[in-house]
Amino acid sequence: MLKLRLPHVALFAALVAAAGSAIVSCSDSTPEPELSFEQRVGVDNVFGLGLRYDATRAKIVATLNERLPDGERLYVRVRRGKLTLTSQKDLDCAEVARDGQLIAGVGRRDVRGKLVFDGPEVDSSIVDLLHLYDDPKWATGDVAQSLKDDIATLGPDPIVEACKMRGDEVRAKLQTNLAYAWDLGTKDAEEQKARGTHAMDVDADVVSMDDAGTDATSAPDAADDAAPPTPAVDPLNETNVESQIEYGQLCVRELGEIPFFRKLGPGKYDTFDCRHLEGSNAAGSTGAIDGVEGARIPVTIDGVVQEKCSPGRELGPDSSSYGCMDKADHGMFLARGETQPGPMVVTARNDRGTHWVLLCRKVGDDGKGMMQTSTFNDIAMIGHNPKTGRTCFFQNSIGSGRDGVHVAHPGDVEKSTSIWSS
Repeated sequence: MLKLRLPHVALFAALVAAAGSAIVSCSDSTPEPELSFEQRVGVDNVFGLGLRYDATRAKIVATLNERLPDGERLYVRVRRGKLTLTSQKDLDCAEVARDGQLIAGVGRRDVRGKLVFDGPEVDSSIVDLLHLYDDPKWATGDVAQSLKDDIATLGPDPIVEACKMRGDEVRAKLQTNLAYAWDLGTKDAEEQKARGTHAMDVDADVVSMDDAGTDATSAPDAADDAAPPTPAVDPLNETNVESQIEYGQLCVRELGEIPFFRKLGPGKYDTFDCRHLEGSNAAGSTGAIDGVEGARIPVTIDGVVQEKCSPGRELGPDSSSYGCMDKADHGMFLARGETQPGPMVVTARNDRGTHWVLLCRKVGDDGKGMMQTSTFNDIAMIGHNPKTGRTCFFQNSIGSGRDGVHVAHPGDVEKSTSIWSS
């Protein structure tokens, strides 16, 4: 048997240690697995990046599953604008980093085990946008032109967005409206009350993000915390809900699903084409939907169907008018007897007996003619269950949520605000 003298043994051990160190080093430098768009962007991102509104302090709260790795930063921005079907995808994180707030300070574990960080305060002018369409004069278009101009220029939506960055690389991003962030904050607060606990700063769990997103003390694994029990009573109802998203989901629980929208998963649906009466998505049509019926509302003069406005009264895509006919056999009560060609009405009944009606009107001619355009400046929906009397109402952001090809489910967590007003 070969025997190594002590010096050789020491040398051999040193070589093994060096080799082991090299192996560890190689392992540590192994690139992270590539994450898909869905894993990095939106409410279901793998990092647990979330946004809440603490109404008591008028402050945005950001969440993460775990501390930021060395060299990463988190930015949060609050602004006014218009949420669209693609605005989250197109969100420029360089702008968020430039104009938003770098999240720093002390993180704390909440009742769900997530890390919570205080973000920017929200100005009252942004909060006031939640009540932008409360004035009933919107129904007839009799609001001040200056207000319409503000919406056209600045947008109607209070927007909250966050970007998780490593240098110029976008690790995750999220965009939502303030109303939804408010509802999520309410849910968290009620859950804390149900458990009799509060998110607290604790010495053992402190996570500082003052120094370029790094921390000196490792936070505990969120998996170590027991899953919180479901509160006995849903914390949101029609008396305290703020967002059309949570309101839409409450309506689904009370009245059943809305048949115009194919469900893709929790809080996610296909859109609906109000002009062609079929499902749709970003790629185009997804086909007819069983049980959904609809038609153009006929406009006649002396019994003859009309397809154009009266000469000289043509309506462009930005029109807020219900009427463009000098006369008609039947006018709209809401529009003081006036009317226009091209509005659509759609109806369906779900398996719980709820009747749903979707109305797409205030037609705006985008160059295709009043009978073919898919621009509707007034989109409204009602669901009513005659067995229970429960009824839900939805109204679009008049003048901006007008894409009749991609009408979103009001409870869709990412598409809803493209159409519906809070």
